[in-house]
Amino acid sequence: MPQILLILAGAFLPLVSATAAGSLICARTPLPYSIRFVTGAAAYSLSVFLVLACHAGYLPVYGVWSVVLIAAGWQRAQSTRPLDALRWSYRLLLAGYAAMYLIVALAPEIQEDAAGYHLRIVSDYVRLHAFSGRISFYDALPHGLEMLFVPAFAIGAHSAAKLVHFAFLIALIPLVRETARELRMSDRAGTAAAALLFMAPVCGVAGTSAYTDMGLVCGCCALLYLLVRWNRQRTASLLLCAGLNAGFCFAIKPSFGWVVLAATVFVAVQSLPAALQFAASSAIGIIPWLGRAWLLTGNPFAPFLDAWFPNAASTPAIEHRLFESYNAFRPGFSWWRALPAYTVTGGNQGLLGPAFLLLPLGLLVLYRGKGRRLIACSLILGVPFLANTGTRFLLPALIPATLALTSMVPAAALLPLVAIQAVGAAPPVLDLYEKEGEWRIRDVPLKAALRIVPEDDYLRQNLQRYVLGRMIVRNTPLNARVFVCASLPESYVPRQMLFFWQSTLASRVTDALNFALVSRGSSAKLLSLRTEAGRFASLRITARGNLTFADSPASRWQSLAEGQSLIVPMKRTASGVDLLLWPGYVRPKLEAAAQSGAWERVDPSIDRTQCCIDIRRDATAWMRRAGYRYLLISVAGDAFAEIGLDMARHPDAWGVETIDRSGNFWLFHIRSYTA
Repeated sequence: MPQILLILAGAFLPLVSATAAGSLICARTPLPYSIRFVTGAAAYSLSVFLVLACHAGYLPVYGVWSVVLIAAGWQRAQSTRPLDALRWSYRLLLAGYAAMYLIVALAPEIQEDAAGYHLRIVSDYVRLHAFSGRISFYDALPHGLEMLFVPAFAIGAHSAAKLVHFAFLIALIPLVRETARELRMSDRAGTAAAALLFMAPVCGVAGTSAYTDMGLVCGCCALLYLLVRWNRQRTASLLLCAGLNAGFCFAIKPSFGWVVLAATVFVAVQSLPAALQFAASSAIGIIPWLGRAWLLTGNPFAPFLDAWFPNAASTPAIEHRLFESYNAFRPGFSWWRALPAYTVTGGNQGLLGPAFLLLPLGLLVLYRGKGRRLIACSLILGVPFLANTGTRFLLPALIPATLALTSMVPAAALLPLVAIQAVGAAPPVLDLYEKEGEWRIRDVPLKAALRIVPEDDYLRQNLQRYVLGRMIVRNTPLNARVFVCASLPESYVPRQMLFFWQSTLASRVTDALNFALVSRGSSAKLLSLRTEAGRFASLRITARGNLTFADSPASRWQSLAEGQSLIVPMKRTASGVDLLLWPGYVRPKLEAAAQSGAWERVDPSIDRTQCCIDIRRDATAWMRRAGYRYLLISVAGDAFAEIGLDMARHPDAWGVETIDRSGNFWLFHIRSYTA
């Protein structure tokens, strides 16, 4: 019971603070409470950002700030007239789903990304009382909704953060209904649309975990409501609230910066001065995150646009690899099978439920002016989906699309449609027809939620690789740095871990390990270029196939794809420069620049010598010098298995010693070694 009370108190703090902040913003403008809640969440998120930026992220600070907000915002705001009461049938269906969702939200966090980077970032901020200086792909992203998780996590840990996100799932119901009202749709159509979205399996699992998708959906819905209403009333206060929500959408997912641009264009068509005001209010929520990214990495848009702003957080190769894996134009994605796949058959990281099979009926609204605006809005909100086809990224676009659908369904058929969704989306029914292992709620862990089952036992049984995290905690000191060649639930592992792909340094370590593995045979070559002192200033290497090289053992590792070039300064000595090339049979194009700056092909006067070299111990010594003295790697079942198996068989050759192992994963300590 004490643990549950802490969880509830942790969720209560940011949620009440956000509501109070929403009461203070444009208090004299009548706004629905749901709109005020989301707008207040955007403002409260910025206040937590400032607290962390000032290194003042202590629990008493959050508590005092919440008291100030509540005292100042108490009964200050004017609200629009209340929504019509839900019919008893809708109340019954929604209450049943809400009860199920609440139990899941109270249980320990077992969803991979939430238990991984989302809450690991939050736990870092809580531990440091400030922003972390860690540089990685996820650390460089904006963390708009995670700012609300921070005070909750400080009190009630993981489940408190889950409850904060769950509140946005609950807020979705009145938000959709209010938007429908503002669009002059019937209350039945708005209620049915809200119910269909609320009961969608992907909304259920996302909204009951510490993801950020329901916060984004609510932000987009609030933005839509405010812009529609502004188009009718044209008041500055509505633009201010709309801009705050637009900036909040960017701070949750940067790809939705596109929505900010589209909304600005919409406002500019009506009034250029209003567009400037909207852009300024949007910037309030965007510029702090751009500034933080720039200070952290030198790239204000990190971890994106790396080709324009080279930085330590990411590389263009990482960005390109992610896009190739998830974009809507990749060979493995089928537009023709999209409707059944996203609704009932699966294959895209989540399901919408059987009612959404009727979604194409919403296109019938195109003959109405209002309907055309709904479809246009859905297409605009769906643009980020093209970069990531996960079902979660489709949810913002579903708000207007679902409203279009319910506006075309006869009123008498709306309740049966909602009932079909309620039955077809229930976990026991999903078990009958969903066979892809989709991301969804699979059971209702009441005993785990009430902590009748100890949290550690529940996590060991339900969270993948939780035991690996516990193994790291058991065998490493608190300040240990660990290089990890697998995904882990980071938030449960209070260690500084570097994952194999999440930064430029991580990519170089991965290249070093691969290079070191092949160096034990004849594939790696030492290419020595010898010329007289001062003859050449630099060397340009152009890959004729994929290759990895370094200009000295285990340092400055670089990977080049075919056709890519890199310039390496030549040493101004008679010894020239030594290059380690892998694989050895790939002969790159070599050009040298004379002191005049002109490039010329390397001629036979430069001596080339090749010899086999084993740099396995050099590679791990370099990792140790970079601060990473522990390594978790598999010996079977993934791309690192060959490296791990070689380490297990030849620890002396790698300069490591085995500490512990669990299943296919071994934990190594990198010994002190001077090359």
